Amino acid sequence: MDETADVLGRYVAAWNDQDGDRLAALYYPDAERASPLGTARSGTDIRAAAERIWRAALPDRGAGVLELHDGRIAAERLYLDPGAFLRQLGLSR
Repeated sequence: MDETADVLGRYVAAWNDQDGDRLAALYYPDAERASPLGTARSGTDIRAAAERIWRAALPDRGAGVLELHDGRIAAERLYLDPGAFLRQLGLSR
């Protein structure tokens, strides 16, 4: 398995298991994770942001772009389906 596939596999597993510590360990200490919900900078902030998303049970409709360097995530940009997001919040039909 190549390095990119390994990182992505561990990312998906940590996300699906809702394991904030495993997720945060995949990022560089100064990594940035940006989404429509805000920007997290550092493993601690990234873990906290993911835990907020898991608690809120936000929709999984979206996409992300990861920037990898030497087997770790340096940056992530998340894009959510705004229609699904607003419907789940009861703000749209």
